[in-house]
Amino acid sequence: MRNDITASIVTYNSADEISIVLGSLKDKFPLNHIYVVDNASKDDTVNIIKRDFPQIKLIENKENAGFGAGHNLVIKEVDSKYHIVINPDIEVRGNAIDELATFMDENPDIVCA
Repeated sequence: MRNDITASIVTYNSADEISIVLGSLKDKFPLNHIYVVDNASKDDTVNIIKRDFPQIKLIENKENAGFGAGHNLVIKEVDSKYHIVINPDIEVRGNAIDELATFMDENPDIVCA
């Protein structure tokens, strides 16, 4: 499990998806390295995160500031070797994150993948 990676997920009414993506990440790197920025969801997204993934760093916006603004809130605060921008509607399988980080380690001239 790598400790040099952080990730951010921006949500808006993502209750049907958030458990899948966070569950798929829980063994990839520490959950306290994952930030979820919720853009004023009207559904149960925030409650699910608080109940099932209390280690996650949750930022609750009062309004829907948008995808980019949500990720920018996190990116300017983290100090990690790598940061991953993740959509809430995916599932990370296998060793995809480790493989990507290893690729980046082996190719220092590449700054974004």
